[in-house]
Amino acid sequence: MNTLLLLAALSSQITFNTTQQGDVYTIIPEVTLTQSCLCRVQILSLREGSSGQSQTKQEKTLSLPANQPIALTKLSLNISPDDRGENSCYCF
Repeated sequence: MNTLLLLAALSSQITFNTTQQGDVYTIIPEVTLTQSCLCRVQILSLREGSSGQSQTKQEKTLSLPANQPIALTKLSLNISPDDRGENSCYCF
């Protein structure tokens, strides 16, 4: 399974809801902030397998309310058993 790496500011909380169907993994980062903010959210996925390397990046600016879990985006990836990769979620 890929390494999930996260960076969160202050006492914010990020969780990753992950489901799998065959080789397709769906990752939905969910964040709960202690203060409302206008945040730039960036999801980055790096993958290396037998057919080469790939990079997927999603980025947008969101107005996030405080103390309420918010699903940021949905990322679906085909991951083979011999693949190596990293998924990151950043809130700025």
